[in-house]
Amino acid sequence: AGCYTITLKAYNSLDPNATSKTIVKNKYICALDYCTPNAYIVSNDVGINRVRVLDGTTELINNFSQSGLVAYTDYSSTVKANLTYGRTYTVEVSRQGNVDPANRKGWIDWNIDGDFDDAGEQIFFEASTNNLSYSTNVTVPALSNSFEGLTKMRIAANYNNESTTPCGPITAGEYEDYGIVLYNDLNPPVI
Repeated sequence: AGCYTITLKAYNSLDPNATSKTIVKNKYICALDYCTPNAYIVSNDVGINRVRVLDGTTELINNFSQSGLVAYTDYSSTVKANLTYGRTYTVEVSRQGNVDPANRKGWIDWNIDGDFDDAGEQIFFEASTNNLSYSTNVTVPALSNSFEGLTKMRIAANYNNESTTPCGPITAGEYEDYGIVLYNDLNPPVI
């Protein structure tokens, strides 16, 4: 895991007087190794049953899942949303029961470095509540503060006021990952 600098050096071995050319691309290839989160207990009640990402009224992600089966599910290769720099989207997280209080957190790896620890990567936090659903607006950072390409959004639900971190473990609940493609809208600027 980590980012790598790529150097290409071109020269003509048949012409010793020819000038060689070198191109260096810093952090050009990044191999990601996201942590696999875990929970001590999985719960039907403290879980994630629906995740939605909306662009206005257009659904970019609308994923239903059953809670209480596994601590972590990675949907990032099959459930994805394209997000544009500087644009605001709505993220909704729901559960099917509300007997137990739960807190919820979400993260997006904006700089695509394989973790959710950088400034601004926690996109929401809902303190302990018995609410069935939570909704918030998320603004994609400018290109200068993020990176273009495929990344992950991680959602977590945990029991009551227990500490919830991107890698866990959490006390009782679950994690889900979703694919996020950060891209430039390619629209020319208007003066």
